[in-house]
Amino acid sequence: MPYSNPNSNYTKTADYQQSIFSNLGMSDLAYNSSSNEYTADLWVDSPPVIPANFDGIWYSNHPKITWSANTEPDFDNYIVYMKSVSVDWHQITTTTNTYYIDYGQSQYLGRPNIKTNIYYKIKAADTSGNTSDYTNDERFAVNAPLFKKSLDGADNNFPADYRVGKSFPNPFNPMTTIAYDIPIRSEVKVIVFDITGRPVYQEYYEKPAGFYSLAWRGNNNSGQQMPSGIYLVRFEVTGVEAREGYSGKSGLQVTQKIILMK
Repeated sequence: MPYSNPNSNYTKTADYQQSIFSNLGMSDLAYNSSSNEYTADLWVDSPPVIPANFDGIWYSNHPKITWSANTEPDFDNYIVYMKSVSVDWHQITTTTNTYYIDYGQSQYLGRPNIKTNIYYKIKAADTSGNTSDYTNDERFAVNAPLFKKSLDGADNNFPADYRVGKSFPNPFNPMTTIAYDIPIRSEVKVIVFDITGRPVYQEYYEKPAGFYSLAWRGNNNSGQQMPSGIYLVRFEVTGVEAREGYSGKSGLQVTQKIILMK
């Protein structure tokens, strides 16, 4: 890359080279007397490319992720990340292999275990600390971790089982409330249908074990008020984490009729 000769009282010295190019990532400065120009090799420290062919399979009932090797000469390692329903993305290890097996997780094969989903993704790193973008993520259905009791062994603060109470008041205007209990961490989906079966309102979230209530104010998800009439409220609750001492149901589906009167 050519650069014009700056001033005649400057000479081609190491100090001059450093003063001009040290902040530009350039080296090997050379002066061409015939063209009266300096030339330099430009060195760009590019990050690694995203590891290719990222995939997930089972290995003896344990999650295994695989990918193709990076070929950069300054490649250093791969960084493995995981998330679960209760813990966001976090680094779990580094490796120079093109696979990783998580022996701490086991494939969900049915009751009495509780199913939960975990996810993996990776990125490549080089010796300068540069990293690639993440791969896509791979999902595995595994046995949920066991939720421990408190030190004194008490678990009286948890519901004994799943329960969805009756809406109150019913008929209602402008709001009705439905209490519900979940004995283990669960995914909760609530859908309100009109009399034709069309969904008009939905809520979806994950909650730890506890006692809760849903308040519906007769509106759709856009905030618009619904007309008077009969509506059906469906609860779909699925456990995602086991708890020591609990051996009851792993979920619940309940539908009840409510009446909005204006």
